[in-house]
Amino acid sequence: MIDLHIHTKFSDGTNSVEEIIEECKKLGIKYASITDHDTNEACKYLNNNYDLLENLKTYNIKMINGIEFSSIIDGNKIHLLGYNYDFDNKELLKVIDIGKQKRYNKFLLRIKAMKEQLGIELSKNSFNELNKRKDFIGKPILAHYMVKDGIFKSFEDCFSKCFDIIKLNPLETRVDARLIIPAINNANGICIWAHPLGGINEPKISYKEVENIIELLLPLGLRGIECYYSLYTKIEADNLVKIAKKYNLLVSAGSDYHGLNKKVKIGELSCDNSKIDVNNITIINSIK
Repeated sequence: MIDLHIHTKFSDGTNSVEEIIEECKKLGIKYASITDHDTNEACKYLNNNYDLLENLKTYNIKMINGIEFSSIIDGNKIHLLGYNYDFDNKELLKVIDIGKQKRYNKFLLRIKAMKEQLGIELSKNSFNELNKRKDFIGKPILAHYMVKDGIFKSFEDCFSKCFDIIKLNPLETRVDARLIIPAINNANGICIWAHPLGGINEPKISYKEVENIIELLLPLGLRGIECYYSLYTKIEADNLVKIAKKYNLLVSAGSDYHGLNKKVKIGELSCDNSKIDVNNITIINSIK
């Protein structure tokens, strides 16, 4: 089994790195990647932990360095995954710092928009607790505090009655793909477009739009697309594989697991329990 799109407590997941490894062992996953948002701290933690690295050897799990960036290109909001990159590459580290700052600014802008557009305010204690983090304050974490403050009864309410309504300027909250893709390539990494049809809590786009965006990203050095994904049917995945082949792109697969923050399981690569042809997942051949 394969899952190259997993999040931990280092961003907006609820599991530790140790728990992710144990879950991969339990499920028989042989290729995995932690792809936290705008940070590689989980990957550095893993690579600096002798015991965890030994566990991976014992379990016969290949854990690939990963990261996910919230990005934009010509008004199109996208997510870009970086794999197998050099941790110490200065150009990539600079882009990671930009991503972290954008993400913190996004938190402040969202708090402001909540008040101005919907009249919603966090308690002072909750705001102060979140503001102290400054490393990662994604929507699931903010939703947790909103439920705790009694503003909404559930995560679903937070998204449908707040996050899905308020509007933020993506130019202020996302890093330009023209910075991200060259930086990943400069770090000897592989850049993959995550869930190209649309991710969790995102509207799906057409295959024509997917191709239009690919044609914007290819000159920058895009290497592949995530065709197998927890929200996609077999038909959707097959169509994306055809597009990947048309543009000579690598095919990747990931669940977008966030622990308790999203209703997705590790290793879940479709929404209709369709059988995955692992021979189609060509990214593995580039990172063995």
